[in-house]
Amino acid sequence: MKEMYTTFYPLICGLSTMILCQCYKFIKISISEKKWHIYHVFYSGGMPSSHSGLVISLTTAIGIKDGFGSSTFFIAIVFALIVLYDSAGVRHSVGIHSKTINTIIDDWNKKMSDRPLKRAPVVMGHTPNEIFAGAIFGIGIAYSMSMWMAKS
Repeated sequence: MKEMYTTFYPLICGLSTMILCQCYKFIKISISEKKWHIYHVFYSGGMPSSHSGLVISLTTAIGIKDGFGSSTFFIAIVFALIVLYDSAGVRHSVGIHSKTINTIIDDWNKKMSDRPLKRAPVVMGHTPNEIFAGAIFGIGIAYSMSMWMAKS
């Protein structure tokens, strides 16, 4: 069993971090809105970033398992940087554009009530603090799991 866990350690770390981040957001949002909706489990955006948590946990676990000087670790870093850039820059810009489009749609719907348009979903990207929190969470999970694995 330990051999299988060791083999899949990076994957287990990444997925565990993502699930824990999403559960944290689910609980936080549900308490603040006083509503428990399963939608909140799949909510994109918010604190902490499950995107950054997953990729940083995966990258850290690969570094621990294969070595921080290995080519697989460097490949993981490159892909992590792409995901982090996308979750902060591109997705954030898309969210801002969605808000602007919805303002235009609202104006259209007021003037043309007989032909209403559907509002665009607004999914904001992450702020630097949300990305940082997810990254810290990911590093913590990867190191905690490696310590647990070393003891067993």
